[in-house]
Amino acid sequence: MRSYKEIPMEGSMTDMELMSRYQYLVIGLHSGYLSACKYLTNLSLLFSVKAHLKPVVTLCLHPAYDNMVMSGAADGFIKIWNIDKQSQAFSISLDYTISSIHFMREDGLFSYVKKKRLHVCCGLMARSENSNSSWTMCCLRIAPFWR
Repeated sequence: MRSYKEIPMEGSMTDMELMSRYQYLVIGLHSGYLSACKYLTNLSLLFSVKAHLKPVVTLCLHPAYDNMVMSGAADGFIKIWNIDKQSQAFSISLDYTISSIHFMREDGLFSYVKKKRLHVCCGLMARSENSNSSWTMCCLRIAPFWR
């Protein structure tokens, strides 16, 4: 494993999530990078990837899949990452800065806020017989309720 000092710290850290079961620290950066470190007695870099074209604004852990994290960014993308496999599992473009994302239930239902409107999406992970997984998503927009 590489040293945490190799994290591309261009700009500032925007969000971080601690994945205690696997002892991962996931960091979102203003530069659009997503970095994951393993922490034991010291911090070791697992991977760092240019995840978004604009700053990572928010991160959220999946409540059922301990190795999955969702990122939302100013580039309008929401992406789901498999930290174990060091890869992107899902991506959707929503055209506007994502200011907040939250998983609402273990089955993949999550919400996000863009342009002062709450959106609710159902992102379901389905496994096929050969153990490959894929994501399916449906979304609906809820009008502002905080007027």
